[in-house]
Amino acid sequence: NDVTPKQLKEALQSLNDSERMIIDLFYYQEQSIKDISQICSISDSNTKVILCRARKKMNIYLTNCKFAAQ
Repeated sequence: NDVTPKQLKEALQSLNDSERMIIDLFYYQEQSIKDISQICSISDSNTKVILCRARKKMNIYLTNCKFAAQ
């Protein structure tokens, strides 16, 4: 279950620019969905969709890393 910093960095790099920016704003900058929407000039619902897709992509990437290491 432990994710190394290297794996997390690689998972972030696997995202496209908009996904990476929204993940960064939400988790590292601790911005709200509403604030991210305003910063990115997109709707709240679109922000949520991009955030959800980015989480899923990262989860798949990290799951694949876990199985590759076994």
